[in-house]
Amino acid sequence: MRAKKVEERDVVLENMLLFVRCGLEIRAYYKAVRGGDVGLMERIMEAWGVQFVGSRQSNYGDALMDIRAGMLVEWNAELKKVVRGNWVINPWGRPGKTLGLDEFMEEMVRNLKDLYNPGGSVVLDKYARETVARNIFYFMRVKEEIRTSMGVRRYSGHHVKQDRSGDVLALVDWLVGEKVTQFVAGRGKVGDIGIVDEAEDFQGAGGERLVDGEWWDEFLMRSPGCVRAMRNTCRGLSSIRNVEQYNGDLFK
Repeated sequence: MRAKKVEERDVVLENMLLFVRCGLEIRAYYKAVRGGDVGLMERIMEAWGVQFVGSRQSNYGDALMDIRAGMLVEWNAELKKVVRGNWVINPWGRPGKTLGLDEFMEEMVRNLKDLYNPGGSVVLDKYARETVARNIFYFMRVKEEIRTSMGVRRYSGHHVKQDRSGDVLALVDWLVGEKVTQFVAGRGKVGDIGIVDEAEDFQGAGGERLVDGEWWDEFLMRSPGCVRAMRNTCRGLSSIRNVEQYNGDLFK
């Protein structure tokens, strides 16, 4: 769509399609997590790896690409089985209640911090008993005032939630009324009253970066296992030799 001439494009619709794609990916991923579908999680993370590379969020992009490289060439069957078997956990043993292992660990850490004084500091304990405790009543009143002003209500035993069905339906009605989901040639271009910024296609941008040899040079420099798997076919490349020198004793 973006390869067309400016007057033949609809930037608003293009942005809308990118937004829908992101929403579907996120929904599919968390549905896979709750259902313990590790295979679907892996497929979605493959796409996210490319997208994070395109967005230049190097920490997430590098981590996901490392996992992909491991699954393709670095890890043996036993290690792959261990990795896939430890992505999710179901503490309750109930269908649809699976959690990501990192998500579960974060909950455990929060619970531990509630139970124990961080670091066992006597100073913090004294501060909590003599200063914070005396103001709990006022803190609770402020919290309830904030909740009231924001229109949220409390659910016992759950995170703060609010039914957003009405808001979603109102947004859908507006999108349909504005014909956002219909193609309008030239909409959103420079000079148009409704000019909008072009949202970046991180999937496309990531694909372009992955075609660039410079990105792969950096990847190989920090992924010795991948290099080792390629040595039989790439032994003559000077870049591979540089990687071996960089990693020192690893290849001895």
